[in-house]
Amino acid sequence: MTAVPAPTKPSGLPLLVQEVRACALCAEHLPHGPRPVLQVDARARILIAGQAPGRKVHDSGVPFDDAGGERLRQWMGVSREVFYDPALVAILPMGFCYPGSGRAGDLPLRRECAPQWRAPAGGPAARRADARDRPVRAGLAPAAGRRPRQAR
Repeated sequence: MTAVPAPTKPSGLPLLVQEVRACALCAEHLPHGPRPVLQVDARARILIAGQAPGRKVHDSGVPFDDAGGERLRQWMGVSREVFYDPALVAILPMGFCYPGSGRAGDLPLRRECAPQWRAPAGGPAARRADARDRPVRAGLAPAAGRRPRQAR
């Protein structure tokens, strides 16, 4: 009789992603409930640091599955297939869940998320990332309808 190997438990990045996806740390403060949305693979050479999922992304569970995501893919010059290949593109928001909306748009990110997940999820690079449209403010990404500026 041959011994059946015990199933392996995830470790490292796969375990961390599994834990993030199961997170309910701030569930009582989320009007639509927790639904962490991210796309991570250790092989990815591109990291997109976003703010937090919006309502449409919360509903679909797919990062950047909205009009803003369509614009981002156009700016990057990549197809949906390339963009959603986790081995090529990692998508790591600063807040993993949709925080809900208020009188002036989406509510701010929950404060619990970053201390719990930021360092384990991305280390120093993720802590330095600024997801508040820094490429747009710096003129590195085009405004809607414009072609990207050429590097000098």
